[in-house]
Amino acid sequence: MDYLTWSMPEKVTIEIRIIKLKLKKVFETSFGKDEGYRVIVVTEKEGCMGFGEAPVGTKPLYSSEFLGSVISFAEQVIPQINRSNDVKEMISILNKYRGNQMAKAMIEYSFLTLLSCLRDESLVKVIGGKPFKLPVQESIGITKDEEELVKWAEEALSWGARRLKVKILPGWDVDPVKVLRREFPGVQLLADANGAYDPNKSSHWEYLSKVATYVDAIEQPFPPHDLNFSAKLSSEEEVEVVIDESADTSLMVSEMAHIMESTGAKLALNVKPPRLGGLTESLNALKIAEEAKIPMFIGGMLETAIGRSLNMVVASAIKGKLEPSDFSPEEHFFERPLAKDPYEIKCGFIELRDRPGLLFDIDLDYLNELTIEKKTL
Repeated sequence: MDYLTWSMPEKVTIEIRIIKLKLKKVFETSFGKDEGYRVIVVTEKEGCMGFGEAPVGTKPLYSSEFLGSVISFAEQVIPQINRSNDVKEMISILNKYRGNQMAKAMIEYSFLTLLSCLRDESLVKVIGGKPFKLPVQESIGITKDEEELVKWAEEALSWGARRLKVKILPGWDVDPVKVLRREFPGVQLLADANGAYDPNKSSHWEYLSKVATYVDAIEQPFPPHDLNFSAKLSSEEEVEVVIDESADTSLMVSEMAHIMESTGAKLALNVKPPRLGGLTESLNALKIAEEAKIPMFIGGMLETAIGRSLNMVVASAIKGKLEPSDFSPEEHFFERPLAKDPYEIKCGFIELRDRPGLLFDIDLDYLNELTIEKKTL
């Protein structure tokens, strides 16, 4: 990871922005509806720009982070980073604080993309990655009825989705997966609970047992930081259980590997770079997962092109096989993409990119239009 030796730039212009995206469709999960808010850090020097994104909402529902916490963290930490000598020292400053993974990822990637541009060096190449065609899955939110659910799935399959991931919660679980399995019998199906099930309730185990009979995998059935109950579900129902919110550090991935070895449970990893704290910690997690032969895919949180750029860089570093990943284009959820050059899905695959700086050209006029609050540091 040679980028750790890159010298930090001086006299950088830094902006923290809150933006509100215009949503094309309602995307609802077990913890609520996405409102379209994001925090963006923009860095600029000598004609180069860096960008980082924290895909958080107004309240700490999906995670403990939210708009206010991310902004407060950035305001406190960025002045310290401005005094650091190199990227390694920047990472050290970020890591001395507990939690705040999405805020850390946002700050780290904004400076890394700026440095990548200034040095005219590709982050993909620096980390030993390479572009390739990556299969894409569609993440289907909680819908008002089964008719809307089937229509959403049909639209996804029409553009070539390689797997359907459907959001579930107690009361909206068995019926939707049963319908999807009936309507699309040959399609890979993943049920994503976002931690909505209580392992202390026998009725929730019964729901999940029934869900397991219709799907190929269940994602994050129990609350964040659980691994043992997920392993138990996998072993009892003989179903793959994907770990998402519970894997927010590389240490948790190590624990996954240990549990898999000791119990024989079939666990898989949803790699979400913002949730893991950014590029550096994501690469650490990938190394552990690859050594332990843990199946994995790149997850998404309805990021703009800024967040997708980070996800693409991380994906490029995967040495083995990636399961279908969360790379639905911006225009599937937002009225208009933030990128001037958005990627396309062709036959269910996207082509990962490779170039210095951010992997997309951001429409700065549109970014300004979306900005509802801005602070210059």
